[in-house]
Amino acid sequence: MHTRKFFSDRCNFVVFSMILIYFILMCIRMADYQTIEFKELRVTRPNCSFNTFRQIAKYTVSGYLRGYGTWKRNSNGKLYRFSPSLCNLQYGLNIPGEKITDCLRKKNIRYVVVIGDSNGMRYFTALHWHLSRLPGVQCTQIGKHFGVNWKTYEQTGIYVVHRCQCGWKDSGRCTIGFYKVGKHKLRQDWVLQARCDINASHLGSKFTVNIEYTLVRHTIEKKDEHMCDTGCQPNSRESIVPTTSDTSQRFLLSEFFANPHPDLFIVFGNAHDHMPLQDMMSDIDTFAKLVDSYVKPPTRLIWLSRFAEDYRNKPLSWRNVRYENGTMSRMEYLDAANRIMYERMRRRFLNTNRWLLFPDLFQMSKPVLNDYNIDGVHMKPEWYRHVMSYILQALCIGAEVRAI
Repeated sequence: MHTRKFFSDRCNFVVFSMILIYFILMCIRMADYQTIEFKELRVTRPNCSFNTFRQIAKYTVSGYLRGYGTWKRNSNGKLYRFSPSLCNLQYGLNIPGEKITDCLRKKNIRYVVVIGDSNGMRYFTALHWHLSRLPGVQCTQIGKHFGVNWKTYEQTGIYVVHRCQCGWKDSGRCTIGFYKVGKHKLRQDWVLQARCDINASHLGSKFTVNIEYTLVRHTIEKKDEHMCDTGCQPNSRESIVPTTSDTSQRFLLSEFFANPHPDLFIVFGNAHDHMPLQDMMSDIDTFAKLVDSYVKPPTRLIWLSRFAEDYRNKPLSWRNVRYENGTMSRMEYLDAANRIMYERMRRRFLNTNRWLLFPDLFQMSKPVLNDYNIDGVHMKPEWYRHVMSYILQALCIGAEVRAI
């Protein structure tokens, strides 16, 4: 009788133990998918800044900066705010004006250059839009030019005179022009400039920031592929002395933007590259070496990735184009090209403050193609304004750590 009771109790104990172990294992498994929140536990993450991006890149083999996040809509269903998953973006489109003007003064940013294709031009317009809205800032209208030469520099709407080494005492002026895409080689206005006068009354100081956009359609392109009349003009009466630079990028970095040199370059990935990824890697390395050679501190350069494209809005002839010997769609190709850029630039980003990388715009843009995409490769103005707000905040706001 005692023996039977002993075995019965032992069996009950074993069954109870197995149930307990099963319950514990289920809790552990559920922990993979659920987050239990305690009121006394506060999660912190850094504000979005380039120092934050550098720290994140340090602990990834590829240096890749994820662009995922959450887009928020207002009561009318309109997108009004992006919240990155990588960091805390403190503001939406409306950034406190004093924070930006204080930043520009303290960082001594007086001359900003945007380089890119037609999307880069739209980002430049967004930068002008943001600066124009800041309290105490008066910006001119954007001056648009087919190109610049000695005569153009004397016209209104030109705020930066590029000086090149030719003529008497090397007092020449840099010249540049552009061909429009297409067989007719028409001219198009791809040199944009504006000036913003900033009255920082709370600091008792006034200063000026010049902004400029110049067209580049590819990561690396031959000098005469889209540009013309590149070189140096000794004076108003003499002809242009052609540049000896072999690529548009070398001419821009070594000559056109050498004097005066910008305080900040913002370079946007283009929608025109479609070469094999192995060649893309080579072009990225070539551009990086040009920057290493010609862009010297304290000038800094932000290099941004390509955003997603919407094949549904493209012409029929482009919708089903395949890449990498037919193994990739356009979206897969853009994603791969962006990741190559991060991988190739990681070492420079970590080792010098001159190079700045930004979270991937491809992932940021994919969820809002229905809202913002126009023709497959261009977006509505709101997209460019959101991205430029993100850039300005990463540059100027974000030294603190905020609890959320």
